[in-house]
Amino acid sequence: MKREPFTLLQAKTIAARYQYLVGQPYDGDNSDSPLISCVVVAPFDELNKWIYINFYADEHDPQKALNYYYYPYYDVLIIAPAPESPGYIYSNIRDYLQAEKHAKTDGQLLLAD
Repeated sequence: MKREPFTLLQAKTIAARYQYLVGQPYDGDNSDSPLISCVVVAPFDELNKWIYINFYADEHDPQKALNYYYYPYYDVLIIAPAPESPGYIYSNIRDYLQAEKHAKTDGQLLLAD
């Protein structure tokens, strides 16, 4: 199944809706899991997500990292520090919420109208 990108407005709305995830374990109930540091608007395609994460690691500011992206296709990322290494781990919001271990946190994405 092909995933469609969000508009910037949809991505901002969804990121705002899921801010409650910040500070929770990235791997659900696993207490050894790193804590989610942010829920952010990010580029849609995988290459630009990777570039975004690298800018985010340098800037430590999600908005500054997004300033390097010039396309109209967006996603929402869940980001946490990588365990035992510098850098970050991340997942798009759809995959994160659909994972069985996170099923109890929320069932559906809240999409902007």
